[in-house]
Amino acid sequence: MGAVVLLGVPLGASAASATAGGVLSWSAPAKFDFGDHLYPHAITGLACPSTTLCVAADAAGSIVSSTDPTSALPWTGETIVGNGLGNGGQVVQIAGISCASTTLCVAVDQLGDVITSTTPTDSSSWSVATVDADRNIFSVSCPSTTLCVAGDNNFGDVITSTDPTGGANAWTVTNIEPGGGTIFGMSCLSTPLCVGSDSNGDVVTSTNPTGGAGAWTVTNVDSSNFVTGVSCPSTTLCVAVDEVGNVITSTNPTGGAGAWTVANVDGTNRFDDVHCASTSLCVAVDQNGTFVFATNPTGGAGAWTVVDADAGNNPETIFCPSTALCVAGDAAGNAVTATDPTGDASAWTANAVDTQTINESNGPNGVSCPSPSLCVAVDDRGNVVTSTNPTGGAAAWTVANVDGPFPDIRMLGVSCASASLCIAVDTGGNVITTTNPTGGAPAWADTNVDGFNEIMGISCPTATLCLAVDEFGNVVTSTDPTGGPSKWKFANIDTTNTIQTVSCPSASLCVAGDQNGNILFSDTPAGGTAGDWTTLPSISPGGFNSISCPSVSLCVAVDTNGNVLSSIDPVTASSWHIVSVDVSNGLFGVSCASASRCVAVDAGGNVLTSDNPTGDASAWSTTNVDGDNVFTGVSCPSIGLCVAVEFDGFVLAATTAPSATTGSAGSIGQTTATLAGTVNPNGLAVSDCHFSYGIGSPAGTNVPCSSLPGSGRSDVPVSASVSGLTPGTAYQFRFVARTAGGTTFGAVHTFTTMADMHTLTVTEMGTGVGTVTSSPAGINCPTSCAHSFTHGTSVTLTASAGFTGWSGGGCSGTGSCTVVLNTDTAVTAFFSHSPPPAPKCVVPKVKGKTLPAAKRAIKSRHCSVGKIKRASSRKVKKGHVISQKPRPGSRLKRGAKVNLVVSRGR
Repeated sequence: MGAVVLLGVPLGASAASATAGGVLSWSAPAKFDFGDHLYPHAITGLACPSTTLCVAADAAGSIVSSTDPTSALPWTGETIVGNGLGNGGQVVQIAGISCASTTLCVAVDQLGDVITSTTPTDSSSWSVATVDADRNIFSVSCPSTTLCVAGDNNFGDVITSTDPTGGANAWTVTNIEPGGGTIFGMSCLSTPLCVGSDSNGDVVTSTNPTGGAGAWTVTNVDSSNFVTGVSCPSTTLCVAVDEVGNVITSTNPTGGAGAWTVANVDGTNRFDDVHCASTSLCVAVDQNGTFVFATNPTGGAGAWTVVDADAGNNPETIFCPSTALCVAGDAAGNAVTATDPTGDASAWTANAVDTQTINESNGPNGVSCPSPSLCVAVDDRGNVVTSTNPTGGAAAWTVANVDGPFPDIRMLGVSCASASLCIAVDTGGNVITTTNPTGGAPAWADTNVDGFNEIMGISCPTATLCLAVDEFGNVVTSTDPTGGPSKWKFANIDTTNTIQTVSCPSASLCVAGDQNGNILFSDTPAGGTAGDWTTLPSISPGGFNSISCPSVSLCVAVDTNGNVLSSIDPVTASSWHIVSVDVSNGLFGVSCASASRCVAVDAGGNVLTSDNPTGDASAWSTTNVDGDNVFTGVSCPSIGLCVAVEFDGFVLAATTAPSATTGSAGSIGQTTATLAGTVNPNGLAVSDCHFSYGIGSPAGTNVPCSSLPGSGRSDVPVSASVSGLTPGTAYQFRFVARTAGGTTFGAVHTFTTMADMHTLTVTEMGTGVGTVTSSPAGINCPTSCAHSFTHGTSVTLTASAGFTGWSGGGCSGTGSCTVVLNTDTAVTAFFSHSPPPAPKCVVPKVKGKTLPAAKRAIKSRHCSVGKIKRASSRKVKKGHVISQKPRPGSRLKRGAKVNLVVSRGR
């Protein structure tokens, strides 16, 4: 199996911008590249107990039958009925079969078994008995249900039974040729008479076949030629055939050597079998597909007619149940029949009746994925296998044969510069090009550009540059890869070494690796001459199998010894770094989506992944994903997707789910909010981007992102607006993103909507002025006459003196009013004007004052002068007040009288 070039990484990817991806999750192997391959079974034995039943044994250990042997339909009952697979896994050949009647057939095989059935059309009815252990029984003849006689290979034994279905103990092995010999043919009549033919030129005869060795006679009739078959339609006619085109006939088969006549009728061709329907019709078949017949078998060479009826197919057995029907079986699984066996070649018809269709691997050899939405694989049978959904399993892949039938052509590599240009290469020096990879076989064109050399790999960095490398160190270059053979330049750049692999990260750099561990590079690869290339010798101790250069500043290669070789300056020998990561298996392919994601595959069903491909061995992790199967290619179009193929016809896809982070909620209102998050698609298109939210859990309602974030490799902000929320309510939410790599749920976050608010407005009206206050606080009118309260709040209003009543908001009367705010509400408070109360009489202190002064003071305090008495006083001057009543400070009604005592003097 040739090495495989594994390409399809994104071209021109910048190592500086690459970000490490998440963990790759590999799918189960999917059976994606299998074909229905037709395998003919050589028919090695044939018996027709009647014209409406023929039973055939074949080299694949199967027995098939037909009740209409001339029909083109396949014969039924194809199943392994012998011991199946023998030593070394080889199929056990059933060499001969004989049917005494429609209710008894006996077959023999190369392990010394007899295989019997009383209902030969029922594949489940056959039973196996070992009667001549480990010896190949070549022939068998059952003239009746109570007699069967077989002959074996190389040992000269006959095996007989009078109870053929009685199991192993019912059979007896008798050696009749002590010197050994292969008894190729056996023909027995119930008279009885048995005649066999062997590898020593002998016929062996007996009229008492179960009578032991002494009952058999060995007669040499054909020198030392193999006598390959014999048929006796009666006791007075036997016809045998040999390996050099002779027929040997006798009308007295037990009469000794002189009773047999040899006539050459078919040159030097080997006869494989003969059968006589009667004494007047015998038909023999040879290895070249020639049928030889005679209606007078003993008439000498001139009595036999040669007909080329099955050219090239090697008939191995023939049986004629009547003169009006002969059926032959050949190595191509055909039943070759004639209802007029003495006619010309046109009288014979070959129908494929014993072929097996096996759905088996086409042997994929490489894969290239220019993007996550296109992968193209190639195989050993000239097929391309394409998918626009490489993670979709086997059903997502389509097989088209574009490069000739197996085994002439094997396709070894493929490179797709884009979804509109793919180039495959094969073992016949051809490039197979297309601008429509999924267009089926007609979309691909086959062009020979390299003689008959095996092209090992190809790389197309752009639509205008492709380079192929071959088994003899040649590079074949084109700047117009779909332009036909004249557009390709041929140059030998590596003497006679096989260049196994090539990778071109750009039109200005191509790097190749050969079977002896040399690196070859060119910074002018489009030149197409040997002078454009430089060799860096002995970079790897083993031959390179694959190389992947995601950029001009990184190349990663793998070799047959399980080493990873990497360089950040691939044109400098000293920059190459080698680490051993998989010694036991050897690495077959590598693909780097970026400087931070490389994936290699090996011959033991393992994938090796690194986010630091220039690191040491510990930078690579190994995962077995496919038993011990041999991977032949891997392609990673992004850090989120890798596709690997293996030689047994299975494909595995590895994906990385997107990275999703829930952000915060903003612009929160009573019924609306904006939710935010970030997503890293990890190189795969985001097909679903949404936020889920609800009360008590994030499950409930989904709202899509305002736009899809694409398929990049870095964080992308996303958002979504939500509405119809309940005011004053706590919500949980999270961000969800889905790609072909899976679905990722962000963390759960919480936000609370603003409460629903209503405004209470108080208006004061009337001739008076007063105050209105609220509980809860907020209203203090006339200073603050409006305030917003939460929906459903009960607010009690209280008014001051002068208040005469309420209006609006459900308030009435002159007491306090309670308003429940379910909407904006207005309340009016009425106040009336009242005259001020009459001033009080506050009695002043007038003692010691003159009477006039006292009177003025009393009047100024809204009091009136009451009785005035006069009295003598030594201490108080005449005319001054000696005492007063009421006393000073007394508060009395307006105009209350204040009585005075005034001094007369002494």
